[in-house]
Amino acid sequence: MARTKSFDPAQVLHQAMLLFWREGFRQLSMENLVQQLGVNRYSLYQTFGNKQDFFHQALVLYTDNIFNRMLRPLQENQGKAAIIAYFRLLQRQLQNDQASAGCMLLNASLSAGQLHEESLNLIKNGLRRQEESLKKALQQALANNELNRPRDPLTASRFLASQVHAMVLLRQNAGKKRVHDVLEFMIAELEAW
Repeated sequence: MARTKSFDPAQVLHQAMLLFWREGFRQLSMENLVQQLGVNRYSLYQTFGNKQDFFHQALVLYTDNIFNRMLRPLQENQGKAAIIAYFRLLQRQLQNDQASAGCMLLNASLSAGQLHEESLNLIKNGLRRQEESLKKALQQALANNELNRPRDPLTASRFLASQVHAMVLLRQNAGKKRVHDVLEFMIAELEAW
């Protein structure tokens, strides 16, 4: 007869996601996870697989619940308004304490050599979706004659995505106030586009 689990796998996965997000794939060993999650090693392996599998599941949870939610303004709005709404949401989110951990997808990309292909594809697809969503909003803005100076949507979307990544890094290294002020400036620039 199989033993029943004495923990909630969804809750443990959420806690693991927060740990991986804050500390990174490289820094966390299975021993660290066992100690910090309060679940024995055998149960973790039985439920989530090895460290790479466990990390991948945490990365999926992050992508589904946090990263994709951040892209909603680009899907719910159109044109220039979508881009501005996206950067306003980014500005608000970067004021949260959890934001000091950065973006889990960007953080994970730094461990690319240690991750299996499934995780790498998830990271690439997420970042590509971000860029594509920005590009679509820019194309709509062009079609609606909302831009004062026409811009190439592909180049502009890459620029904006890189600015998002820079803001996330700035938040990790310089704090809430600075990133808020820089994003205020950037949003004003976007409004003037």
